[in-house]
Amino acid sequence: MKNKKIQLKTKRLCMEPKTLEELRNIKMREKDPELKKAYQDMIDGMEAHPEEWLWYTDWTISLRKEKIAIGGLGFKGAPDEKAEVEIGYGIDEPYRRQGYGKEAVNAMLEWAFSDENVYFVMAETAPENTASQELLKKAGFVETGVLGEERPRYEKERPAGGYMATYMCLGLSVGMCFGLSLFDNLAMGMCLGMAMGICIGAGLDSQEKKKREEIRERRKGKAQQ
Repeated sequence: MKNKKIQLKTKRLCMEPKTLEELRNIKMREKDPELKKAYQDMIDGMEAHPEEWLWYTDWTISLRKEKIAIGGLGFKGAPDEKAEVEIGYGIDEPYRRQGYGKEAVNAMLEWAFSDENVYFVMAETAPENTASQELLKKAGFVETGVLGEERPRYEKERPAGGYMATYMCLGLSVGMCFGLSLFDNLAMGMCLGMAMGICIGAGLDSQEKKKREEIRERRKGKAQQ
């Protein structure tokens, strides 16, 4: 298993995934049966899916300056056939109500949506845990109306790609260079570059829209089964 360490950093926090060896050591020291089982589930997932281990392990949340661990978060598996992953998180009591949870969750959302196979991030929280519910809403989650094992279920959809604007700007930049070097005409190069960028961006936007609709139909089919 390639347990290569990576780090996600925000203004105040650092998120780092635990390796398989680290989880095994933690499980051996753990006394609580429920936590012991949770660690074993993570270990089983990492062993069964070595190339996707980051979706199964626990990520340590630490303060960047003090280098103090203040909680953990992670996903409950790799993207499924509905392009979904489920996130879980927790901040230690002394560090709650300071915005750390939202900051960490937002960083993990950005990381998750960077995967082309992820279009929806799911989360569940206890009905009485209003702080967790508020965190999810601030992070852009909406309640689905479905009850999961932990009760209310929330989801956040991947933001639209916006390829049109990206490639138009790229085309404009490239066009300026080629316009001067090939045509000795900046305006001509800019026009050609923008046209190419719009065509490429429109095509990619169309592809993403089609894929998103296919995923939505797939999710509807699974929900009705």
